[in-house]
Amino acid sequence: KGFDVSGYTQYVYKNAGSNISIPRTVADQYKSGTDVKQSSLQAGDLVFFKNGKSVSVVGIYLDKQEFIYVSSKGVKTQSISTAYWKNSYAGAKRIIK
Repeated sequence: KGFDVSGYTQYVYKNAGSNISIPRTVADQYKSGTDVKQSSLQAGDLVFFKNGKSVSVVGIYLDKQEFIYVSSKGVKTQSISTAYWKNSYAGAKRIIK
Protein backbone atom coordinates (compact mmCIF):
# COMPACT_ATOMS: atom_id res chain seq x y z
CA LYS A 1 0.00 0.00 0.00
CA GLY A 2 1.68 3.14 -1.19
CA PHE A 3 5.17 3.88 -2.43
CA ASP A 4 8.69 3.25 -1.29
CA VAL A 5 11.23 6.02 -1.96
CA SER A 6 12.36 4.80 -5.38
CA GLY A 7 8.85 3.87 -6.49
CA TYR A 8 7.75 7.41 -5.68
CA THR A 9 10.49 9.04 -7.76
CA GLN A 10 9.86 6.58 -10.58
CA TYR A 11 6.14 7.40 -10.53
CA VAL A 12 6.68 11.18 -10.46
CA TYR A 13 9.12 11.14 -13.36
CA LYS A 14 6.81 8.97 -15.44
CA ASN A 15 3.55 10.79 -14.64
CA ALA A 16 4.34 14.44 -13.94
CA GLY A 17 4.52 15.58 -17.53
CA SER A 18 8.04 14.41 -18.32
CA ASN A 19 7.12 10.82 -19.26
CA ILE A 20 10.67 9.76 -18.34
CA SER A 21 11.32 6.19 -17.28
CA ILE A 22 13.93 5.74 -14.57
CA PRO A 23 15.14 2.51 -12.96
CA ARG A 24 13.17 0.96 -10.13
CA THR A 25 15.70 0.76 -7.26
CA VAL A 26 17.53 3.52 -5.40
CA ALA A 27 20.88 1.95 -6.34
CA ASP A 28 20.00 1.84 -10.03
CA GLN A 29 18.60 5.38 -9.99
CA TYR A 30 21.90 6.49 -8.43
CA LYS A 31 23.72 5.03 -11.44
CA SER A 32 21.50 6.99 -13.87
CA GLY A 33 21.72 10.53 -15.13
CA THR A 34 24.50 13.07 -14.80
CA ASP A 35 26.30 13.88 -11.55
CA VAL A 36 25.37 17.26 -10.07
CA LYS A 37 27.27 19.17 -7.40
CA GLN A 38 25.15 20.12 -4.42
CA SER A 39 25.86 23.80 -5.13
CA SER A 40 24.37 23.38 -8.64
CA LEU A 41 21.13 21.59 -7.77
CA GLN A 42 18.05 22.46 -9.81
CA ALA A 43 14.40 21.61 -9.27
CA GLY A 44 13.74 18.07 -10.46
CA ASP A 45 17.22 16.69 -9.72
CA LEU A 46 17.31 13.44 -7.77
CA VAL A 47 19.08 13.71 -4.41
CA PHE A 48 20.47 10.61 -2.71
CA PHE A 49 21.25 9.76 0.87
CA LYS A 50 23.08 6.81 2.35
CA ASN A 51 22.62 4.63 5.36
CA GLY A 52 26.09 3.28 6.03
CA LYS A 53 27.94 2.66 2.78
CA SER A 54 25.05 2.29 0.34
CA VAL A 55 22.43 4.73 -0.95
CA SER A 56 19.05 4.01 0.59
CA VAL A 57 16.93 7.14 0.13
CA VAL A 58 16.16 9.20 -2.96
CA GLY A 59 14.15 12.38 -3.18
CA ILE A 60 13.39 15.08 -5.71
CA TYR A 61 15.03 18.46 -5.22
CA LEU A 62 12.60 21.37 -5.07
CA ASP A 63 14.51 24.59 -4.38
CA LYS A 64 16.30 26.44 -1.57
CA GLN A 65 17.82 23.27 -0.05
CA GLU A 66 14.41 21.55 0.10
CA PHE A 67 13.56 18.14 -1.32
CA ILE A 68 10.51 15.91 -1.34
CA TYR A 69 10.47 12.20 -0.65
CA VAL A 70 8.17 9.52 0.65
CA SER A 71 8.43 7.99 4.12
CA SER A 72 6.38 5.49 6.06
CA LYS A 73 4.30 8.49 7.17
CA GLY A 74 3.60 9.77 3.66
CA VAL A 75 5.13 12.39 1.40
CA LYS A 76 7.42 14.82 3.22
CA THR A 77 9.46 17.90 2.45
CA GLN A 78 12.81 18.19 4.21
CA SER A 79 15.87 20.43 4.14
CA ILE A 80 19.16 18.98 2.94
CA SER A 81 20.89 21.28 5.42
CA THR A 82 19.48 19.63 8.56
CA ALA A 83 22.07 17.58 10.44
CA TYR A 84 20.54 14.20 9.59
CA TRP A 85 20.29 14.77 5.83
CA LYS A 86 23.54 16.72 5.59
CA ASN A 87 25.46 13.88 7.23
CA SER A 88 23.93 11.19 5.00
CA TYR A 89 24.03 13.09 1.69
CA ALA A 90 25.50 10.87 -1.05
CA GLY A 91 25.07 12.98 -4.19
CA ALA A 92 22.66 14.09 -6.87
CA LYS A 93 21.79 13.20 -10.45
CA ARG A 94 20.16 15.21 -13.21
CA ILE A 95 17.75 13.14 -15.27
CA ILE A 96 15.75 15.93 -16.92
CA LYS A 97 17.88 18.00 -19.30
